[in-house]
Amino acid sequence: MGSSPSTGSQLEYRLLGVGVIALFIVYGIAARSINTAGMTDPLGAAYVPTMLAIIGTVLGALMVIASFFKREHRAVAPIELTTERPPNLRLALAILSLPFLWPLLLPHTGYLLTTSVLVSLLLYLLNVRDWRAIAGLSVGLTAVLWVVFAVMFGVELPAPQLWG
Repeated sequence: MGSSPSTGSQLEYRLLGVGVIALFIVYGIAARSINTAGMTDPLGAAYVPTMLAIIGTVLGALMVIASFFKREHRAVAPIELTTERPPNLRLALAILSLPFLWPLLLPHTGYLLTTSVLVSLLLYLLNVRDWRAIAGLSVGLTAVLWVVFAVMFGVELPAPQLWG
C-alpha cells in the first residue's frame, strides 16, 4: 500500500513553515549587519533581533516537522458569527493608526506619557469603558515595559520635550 501522499492542508502548512524559515533567516542576516561601532552595550544592538530570528527560524522548522505528523480532521460546521453592528472601517483605521502615532509622538511627549495615553485610547476603542481598568492596564503595561527596557536592558527611553 505504501504511504499516502500529503494532503493539501499538510502541504500548505509545510510551505508556510518554509516561508517562515526563509523570512526569519533574511531577518537574521539583516540583524547581524547592524552597525555596532562605538556602542558600549556588551550584548550589542543586534542581540535581540538575532535572538528573534533564531526563535522564528526554530518555530518555522517546528511547523515543517509538525506538518508530517498532522492528521486530517473531519470538517466541523462553521460557527456563525453575529455582530450587533457591521464592522466599522473608521474604528479599524483608528486602531491600526496607533502603532504609527507612537513613534511620531514619542520624541515630543516622552515614553511614559505617550505609551500610557495610546494604550488608554486603544482600550477605549476596544470598548473598555471601566476607567479603573483603563487606568490600571495602561499604567501597568507602561510600567512593565519601562522596567524591562529601561531597567533590565538599559535602553534610554525618551523624556518629554514639550517645550524644547
